[in-house]
Amino acid sequence: MKIFIYLTLIISNLLLANISTAENGSKEMYIIKLNQEGMVHYKGEINGLRATSPLVTGAKKLDTKSNASIAYLQFLQDDLLQFKTTIESTLNRDLGKTLDYY
Repeated sequence: MKIFIYLTLIISNLLLANISTAENGSKEMYIIKLNQEGMVHYKGEINGLRATSPLVTGAKKLDTKSNASIAYLQFLQDDLLQFKTTIESTLNRDLGKTLDYY
């Protein structure tokens, strides 16, 4: 299970959220895919953030401890936080616990 979650973090950029509907209070699960690629696929398209994809870096495998990977992960975390804040502001309520996959 731990390996699966780790791989999911690297391959995708997802937010899983349980959101209560205003009408009846029931909860619905939403899977939200953000525009950015996961670390294993990121080719360096964003100004100031170097590529992390082994296809671009020439590495045999993804180096999750490289400066480029750490910087890109921070970017993804900041982007997701901003997105969650926008959703909460729009809904005028807290999303509660979410599962975030980078």
